[in-house]
Amino acid sequence: MIYASMTLDDNGSILAVTQANGDCLSYFGNTVGIDFYENEYLFNGDNYINYRYDLATFSIVLKPVEPIPIAILQAESADRIDALAGMTRLKYITVSAGQDITYTAKLADAKAYIAAGYPADAAPYTWVNAEALATGTTATVVANLINYMANLWGQVGAAIESQRIAAKNKVSAALTDGDIQAAEQVFIGAMAAL
Repeated sequence: MIYASMTLDDNGSILAVTQANGDCLSYFGNTVGIDFYENEYLFNGDNYINYRYDLATFSIVLKPVEPIPIAILQAESADRIDALAGMTRLKYITVSAGQDITYTAKLADAKAYIAAGYPADAAPYTWVNAEALATGTTATVVANLINYMANLWGQVGAAIESQRIAAKNKVSAALTDGDIQAAEQVFIGAMAAL
């Protein structure tokens, strides 16, 4: 069955491939010498369409679209879930070279300062002391703020991670594309709520 036809110019160059209903599937301009094989793809603006070229009728014969295997859909969904989790984290943390090490060192220093009973001499607590001097506040305020922010991030980070893992588990167990999309939508909503 012929679903599409080609428009050629005087030189035999393909100008356009048109579907039986008149929709233009692909426009080639002045392209010369396009080879058509059994499993080629045309882009129709939304997706690629598998076809073969019928030399007898100079027509494109579209092949039925084969469903994408569920494992591929699951892997693509898992990648989207991970990406959205990362983007959601960026609302709460700074990502730059060495920043994670800086936060870890500041938190360790703040906890040590707090555990020592908030000593008046904060000089041995390099990170806390440096930030107190830079902000014009006390080492006690800085240490408490660092500790508070770490605890706050711990709650948000844990919420993101638990939702990410739950969504990926649902996607892994999904039997249909609709199940995958449903799991993603729940995850998208959860990330938007954070």
